[in-house]
Amino acid sequence: MQKLEAAYGRVLEVLALAACALILGMMRKGQHIRVDILLRAVPKALGWTFEWMVDLLALACCAVIAWYGARAALASWAAGSLSIKTLITPEWWLLSALPLAFLLLTLEMLFRMRRLWLGPRAPRDDAVSTG
Repeated sequence: MQKLEAAYGRVLEVLALAACALILGMMRKGQHIRVDILLRAVPKALGWTFEWMVDLLALACCAVIAWYGARAALASWAAGSLSIKTLITPEWWLLSALPLAFLLLTLEMLFRMRRLWLGPRAPRDDAVSTG
């Protein structure tokens, strides 16, 4: 029974990783869930301004989390902290994914803002659920 439970746990982990990969793939294309009812209800120029405000807020959040994540990973590396679970690993290995992921999201926000700036002064059509 214990072997069956362990195998079931591994299957769940594989499925979770597959789901994460699918969501990541959709996010790079702007096809994740998006509520754009308000953007479609206001004048196009105001919707475009709302898009900018949200992009700026997201950019700031991603950059701050990347910065603090990098600081935490570097502090863990400098202190030689270890994560003691089934395997003993340096804690910074676990923490290093956070700044890397949020650095990539920061770049994504910059690219989104560039596309918004170069496009028509209206809410994005490439990232809407009704489009």
